[in-house]
Amino acid sequence: MPNAGAQSLWLTGSRFYFQRDPIYVNGSPIVQPILDFGTVTPMTPAFTPTPVTLEDSDGGFLHIIAEQTTKMEEMYEVKCNNLNIDNLTLAFMASPAVPYDPAGDGLTTGQASTSLTGIIMQGTPGRLLKIADAAGNPVFGITSIDAIHVGTSGGTALTPYNASNGSGDYQVVSLERGLVRMLSTSTNFNTSGPLAVNYTPRAVIGNRTIYPQTQTCTSTGLGILVWGRCNNAEQSARVARFSVTPTTNTFEVSKYSEIGFRLRVLYDPTLTVNPAGHLSYWLGSLPSLS
Repeated sequence: MPNAGAQSLWLTGSRFYFQRDPIYVNGSPIVQPILDFGTVTPMTPAFTPTPVTLEDSDGGFLHIIAEQTTKMEEMYEVKCNNLNIDNLTLAFMASPAVPYDPAGDGLTTGQASTSLTGIIMQGTPGRLLKIADAAGNPVFGITSIDAIHVGTSGGTALTPYNASNGSGDYQVVSLERGLVRMLSTSTNFNTSGPLAVNYTPRAVIGNRTIYPQTQTCTSTGLGILVWGRCNNAEQSARVARFSVTPTTNTFEVSKYSEIGFRLRVLYDPTLTVNPAGHLSYWLGSLPSLS
């Protein structure tokens, strides 16, 4: 840490770690992991005291003769670029992510790479067709569109677009997004109606699905706000119970996307020691006193 006389001059970087309170499932607590928000933007702590004053009107003016703080609020506004699935669940006020389940059958197997045949979907010439499963749920991440027939699997077989001569009945727009365009120039499919699609989805497993606005209240838990100085050669940490509330989310095209949170320190009156947590300067030489 550079010093100018008795001054300590800080160039800071910040990081926030958060462990949500246990989530209860069927009456049993499930301990939550520690989340790493990644590097967060440098911040200014906002301390908001609420005073009450005692005034005396002697002499014709109201003079403040005593003041007492009745309320204290400590809050931080942070923005981070670490858009992992844990941070996104907090940004969308959601319960923890669950396994991707396109079939909606409650199974945790995710999406298998097994070929599906004769899945009926509604198509319109010149419009996009969203690939779905047998239950009508949108499917993403498709390995291949194997065949499309008009009406049923035994109907007229449609041909994919051929760029060399401009012929064809449909064009694959995006396998990852599961989009196919039914061409308006097709002679085999020129009226809106059902289509039987054979396709092979890509195998997808893991906790990939977030259901926004499913958490029952504001996220609270143990928070560790770390400030680093001199390339992290010196650090301090604000440790306390925090409530975490999403503020603004910005998803950029040409810059780093970011999500914002409001961190509010919670006071725990049940604790006889450090009910509002503590601030520790724990790495590096001791700063000057004056």
